[in-house]
Amino acid sequence: MKKKILITGTTGFLGREFVKFICKEKKFIITELMRAKKNSLSRNNHCKHNTIFYTDLKNLEKLLSKKKFDYLVHFATHYKKEHATKDIYAFNEANILFPTLLLDLLSKNLKKFISFGTMMEHSNKKFSPQNLYAASKKAFETLIEFYKIKNKNCKFYNIKIFDTFNLNDKRKKIIPTLINNIDQNKKITLDSKNLKMNIISPLDINNFILKLLNKNISSDNFILKNKKNTNILKLIKFIGNLKNKKIKLKIKNNKKNKFFNFQKKYFESRIVYVKFDLEKYLIKNL
Repeated sequence: MKKKILITGTTGFLGREFVKFICKEKKFIITELMRAKKNSLSRNNHCKHNTIFYTDLKNLEKLLSKKKFDYLVHFATHYKKEHATKDIYAFNEANILFPTLLLDLLSKNLKKFISFGTMMEHSNKKFSPQNLYAASKKAFETLIEFYKIKNKNCKFYNIKIFDTFNLNDKRKKIIPTLINNIDQNKKITLDSKNLKMNIISPLDINNFILKLLNKNISSDNFILKNKKNTNILKLIKFIGNLKNKKIKLKIKNNKKNKFFNFQKKYFESRIVYVKFDLEKYLIKNL
């Protein structure tokens, strides 16, 4: 019998990539959960699936009150690096109230719930959120603990990552921005020549989610981490060579290395290593 899977955040980059991926698996009945204002213009057309459109949280409660799903994969989020006071409501609704309502309505019938945190929640070896977005993600992670106790038959997985990239990525993230600036001959400014990032592919995330759905894995927090860290200065030069572009570059020479290493178990999370060779990917696809 096919399993019913509900997916949120499918108009975003990672959610959209996951829908394209999971559509290739024939054993799921897929339902997207979308705000009505986004309507069919943003709807994924990669396979036959259902869509539930809602207008607000009260409407969502009514729509889901009698629904049952086997799996819930929660990508939806509200992100801003910096916030103004008016943004607090959006952070609370999207990152705390919305997923909590989903769990309250659905978790008693769920077999598995998959959500996402961020490594912006941490600094060195402790919880130290870099922004309000990261703090709101941690707040929901705390709420999950209550539903773990309340619903023993549901497995809960929270996945944390540093950064992701493929060439479908149109977000204002570092790699798409670098490629765009190189294409347009814009100057690139780096805080340090030692700046490193840990970057994985959406495919790495999707394969891991599929493993969680298919295997009998205990509830846990996970960090998906590339075995190889990317030096951003070297990456800039590499992309410039690929595109035969002269790079306009300024380095501030901040000696602080903005990347920290991991232990085998970190931040009460299991580390799952993946292998995403960014340079080979760019050679093949750029």
